[in-house]
Amino acid sequence: MTQPRRGRRRRTVAIATAASLSVLLSPLLATPATADPTPPTAAVPVIDTAAFADPPSAVRPMFRWWMPLAYTEDSVLREQLDQIAASGAGGVEVAPFIVAGEGNQSNAFLAEYGWGTPAWAHKMEVITEKAAELGLIVDQNLGPHYPPTVPTLNSFNQPEAEQQLVFGWSAHAAGEAVTGALPSPLTAPPSVATKLAEGATAGQTALTVASLGGFAIGDVVTLGAEGTSETVTVTAVGDRLGATGMLTVTPISGDHAVDAPLVNVAETTRLRTVIAQCEAECAPGSEGPAALVPGSIVDVTDKVVDGQLDYTFPADGARWVIIDFQQTASGLVGQRGGYTATQPNYVVDHLGRGGVDIQADFWDENILTDAVKANLDKVGGGAIFEDSLELGESQKWTWSFLDQ
Repeated sequence: MTQPRRGRRRRTVAIATAASLSVLLSPLLATPATADPTPPTAAVPVIDTAAFADPPSAVRPMFRWWMPLAYTEDSVLREQLDQIAASGAGGVEVAPFIVAGEGNQSNAFLAEYGWGTPAWAHKMEVITEKAAELGLIVDQNLGPHYPPTVPTLNSFNQPEAEQQLVFGWSAHAAGEAVTGALPSPLTAPPSVATKLAEGATAGQTALTVASLGGFAIGDVVTLGAEGTSETVTVTAVGDRLGATGMLTVTPISGDHAVDAPLVNVAETTRLRTVIAQCEAECAPGSEGPAALVPGSIVDVTDKVVDGQLDYTFPADGARWVIIDFQQTASGLVGQRGGYTATQPNYVVDHLGRGGVDIQADFWDENILTDAVKANLDKVGGGAIFEDSLELGESQKWTWSFLDQ
């Protein structure tokens, strides 16, 4: 699918950043000095006594500037930037952190002062305007926390969320006939749960729940404890700012008491189902890896109907296995501790275009305002960086891996 063209706002920062990096790296990558050195180009600062005494901003130390979200005063931001410039620094790295105090991690507080809000965008305008006046570089963390995420990524069932590969397997004798469900994944798909804050009766569609975090329109969720549970589909998500939330679902069929659980399990996509012969005796739960006979692997995905497989194994060989591969969300949370009103927010898919687009679109629409872009143009530099690549231990996957 043809991707829409983006405006100049990200290109401005990216080009400025690339120029700053070239200034920093060029001296390190240059040809070693000779008896008759080549004069440096205009893009590389001359390293002489004057430059050493008054180096350009790009090579000066920078401050990591921890920002208590947008809960700051403009005058204090300007005053601190004056102090930073007076210290001889070349710029700041703006990194948000939670605001201490009762109620300051609530969704109501974060809707006003959280990362990515209009108030946050205003603070970045103030910071970049003063920085441009002082000749300071302004770098920004890619998201409210790390790994990166954005407030618009608040369900693990969104395709832009980080994906993982999971599999289940079962062992079978030669010639054995199997009919039934495929083996469950060894790694369970992620889930999020809440509970009813008020009882609900049959036919009801509006459920009062303890929390809306992690629930989104279209999610198929399980309501009720074992023995009385039923599945319903989320049709609307209410205001996240109150002590409880309203979740609208398809009509429920039974009555459910206060504190009845409501569980949302990540969707799964079947990728491939194969059979293979083990080189030696093998069974799920046995220690060590189970080696397979390479030439024995057969793709039986087309024989799977509604998660069921009807198959008779070849009569030769000591032991055969079914291996079922599925894709699901990793469920890795980028932030849930008090940065945005849509918490939890899930880590973006670093390997797919969707993860890039949801991140870039949010910045285009909410942070890189015309004023911020104009100020960064005056500064001539500034990076948007991923603070820490902490992507967990799941087997990373993305939607187009098999096609590639």
